[in-house]
Amino acid sequence: MDESTLVIQYNPGKDRCNSSGSISSVKSKYKTNNRKILRKDNHVPFIIYKNDEGLEPYKKVVKWYEDYNQTIEKLFFPLHYNCSSFVIIKSNGAYFSYKGAYSNNQLFTVLGSDELLNK
Repeated sequence: MDESTLVIQYNPGKDRCNSSGSISSVKSKYKTNNRKILRKDNHVPFIIYKNDEGLEPYKKVVKWYEDYNQTIEKLFFPLHYNCSSFVIIKSNGAYFSYKGAYSNNQLFTVLGSDELLNK
């Protein structure tokens, strides 16, 4: 995984934005995103949560990883940004983080932009 680009979708914990939604819509969003991310060469998706309050209904439909020791939070999202955020980390250490609510289109625009990812 030395040359891999990590794509982390981060859930900051329960808030008004991410405390509701149907199981099928959550499953569709993350499964579709993961499938599209995996189609890109050397891209690895992760869905990470700060704490699992409110995630119980969704744990069986999406593979979640806990942010042990709040490593992702401390490095990229030190404040609670509502809804969810994402960070893309290239193998050379360059990264792009988007804090707060985002659409799938925003995520894939950044993934397709060498200019944004080469800063």
